[in-house]
Amino acid sequence: MHSLSFGINALHEKVNPYGAGISANGLTKRVTQSDLVAQAVDFDMVEAGWEPTADTYLNRVPKVRILEAVREAKGEPATPRSPEEGRDDE
Repeated sequence: MHSLSFGINALHEKVNPYGAGISANGLTKRVTQSDLVAQAVDFDMVEAGWEPTADTYLNRVPKVRILEAVREAKGEPATPRSPEEGRDDE
C-alpha cells in the first residue's frame, strides 16, 4: 500500500479558471480514480485510524471545503451556511 500511495493524488484543489493549476476535468478524474482504488482495496481512512484534527486536516483546508465534506456525509441540513459560501437568496 505504501508504494501505491506515491502514485495517487486525491488532493481536492481549487480549480483555476485561468489555466494555471488543475482543470475541473483533471480534478474530477483525480478524485474518481482515487475513489476507485480505495474501493478496490477496501480502504477506509477512519478504519485506518485517521482523525480530522487541526494538524492533520482542519488547519489546512478552507472552511467551505470542510462544510462540503460534512454535507456529503450527513446531508444538507447538517451544516449552516457560512458567510464565505454566500446566501441561497443571493
